[in-house]
Amino acid sequence: MTDTATSHIDERFGTLVLVPAMNSYAGTANWQDTVIDLHCSLDDAPSLQQVLPVAHALWQDQAAWQDQLHTGAIARLLELKNSSWLEEDEQPLSAADFAARITLLSVTVYAGGGFEFLYHDGDLFWGHVIEVSGSLENGVTHADILG
Repeated sequence: MTDTATSHIDERFGTLVLVPAMNSYAGTANWQDTVIDLHCSLDDAPSLQQVLPVAHALWQDQAAWQDQLHTGAIARLLELKNSSWLEEDEQPLSAADFAARITLLSVTVYAGGGFEFLYHDGDLFWGHVIEVSGSLENGVTHADILG
């Protein structure tokens, strides 16, 4: 890590604070009317200025990204939910039911356009976290349950 400022003030995100243990800058941001944690990873970048454009691009078109994120999560996880994770007497969920139950917790962005969105699963997978990741260039490429 070569960025040495302990904080940065961004017009869109406000104050981002360096968290050396995570090798990132962290703050909060408003995504679709929900306050979430934002992490700007310095893993592949010598400075925050190489990472912030990724966050700005995602936030610039939140509605389209939100649709892609939900579509990606549903395409990769709805069948798993309905085939292996139903409670006794629970009916299979529709795509709309699935999307309505997940709640965004945090976003991590990386230099080069990569991102990871972490969602609370709304007990779809018994309290596990859902990770949806991809890149600005390729869109959503992966969704999985963690923990």
